[in-house]
Amino acid sequence: MVELAGPEPIRLDELVPQLLSVKHDARQVTADFHAVYYGAEVNDQSLTPSDNPRLGPTRFAEWLRPCRGPSRICSKPRLML
Repeated sequence: MVELAGPEPIRLDELVPQLLSVKHDARQVTADFHAVYYGAEVNDQSLTPSDNPRLGPTRFAEWLRPCRGPSRICSKPRLML
């Protein structure tokens, strides 16, 4: 298995508002530190890569730049390995 990660750690409650913003979606994100993920409570380290992932050079905000429209996440994802 190969783990991939961006060059910066980012929490979901920081990432999702950025995605909603480019989609012109006005919903608000509220962090719930006791929410469960598939039945298990998670912390800020639970959904992150292990110690030695392959790091890509593209930050999330840069990856979002070409994104447009309500139905697509990104028309041209840029993933460099």
